[in-house]
Amino acid sequence: MRVITLLILLLSVGTAHSFEMTGKFAYEHDIAMMGYFQEADCLVDGGKWEAEMEFCFFTATDEITITNKEEGKFQVEAMTWGHNAHSCTFEGEATAESDVVLKAVAEGYLFGEDREEDCVVTITFSEEGKKATMESTQSCQTYCGMRAWLYTEATRL
Repeated sequence: MRVITLLILLLSVGTAHSFEMTGKFAYEHDIAMMGYFQEADCLVDGGKWEAEMEFCFFTATDEITITNKEEGKFQVEAMTWGHNAHSCTFEGEATAESDVVLKAVAEGYLFGEDREEDCVVTITFSEEGKKATMESTQSCQTYCGMRAWLYTEATRL
């Protein structure tokens, strides 16, 4: 019995996470800009021309900032980028669902169904807290432009 109790104790200690959920996270990636039809115009504006696809690409940075608000609550600010520089901007209050998951609920809208529904943003941290993956429900699209979504896999700065 002592061996089993000791084993359970050791396993539970090994799964504890000791990192701060607060901080700034970023993910740098390329986005396509469809308004460029010639390489010279793309390069003049600081883009990277992809000859095979005939697209101009620019570097964008998704960002998530998480700060303490009050006991058990956090302020989440996020900005993500999609093609043609369409973006998502989200600000909301999140609560800790576990020691590696934050969840924020805000007003949302399902465009295809023409009805309101809660927007749920979930941020899941890697076990070391070095990475944060942000996902959202379809009703969060109300915070986004046409070719953007509230999704990113960002690294702690």
